[in-house]
Amino acid sequence: MGTYHPGPYKKVKNHTPPAVPGKERWVDKKTGKSVYDGTTNNLQRRIARQKSDGMPYTSNRYEALFKVADYRSTDRTRKQDEVKTISRKKGKFNQNKGGGGRMPKNSGRRRK
Repeated sequence: MGTYHPGPYKKVKNHTPPAVPGKERWVDKKTGKSVYDGTTNNLQRRIARQKSDGMPYTSNRYEALFKVADYRSTDRTRKQDEVKTISRKKGKFNQNKGGGGRMPKNSGRRRK
């Protein structure tokens, strides 16, 4: 089982992000390098919020990409994937090593 659907990321300018869990990536248009990676429970709200807040990576120099999470994935598996991705890509706008956000109240699984 994969955490995300197979295939490439989709560009936000070509597709409207759905209001479902997934991961986002902001890349430099010239170099194609990742400058920010993150996960969210609502792609549509997260990307819109970052643009309205004027985050530095939302300028015309960068492009937003997204990938929808597999319906069987959990918040925990998505956070683990985020940590791996950030440590691999080392985006200049990522402030920590990943998984810095709060866990949602309804993660779908009980904690031991």
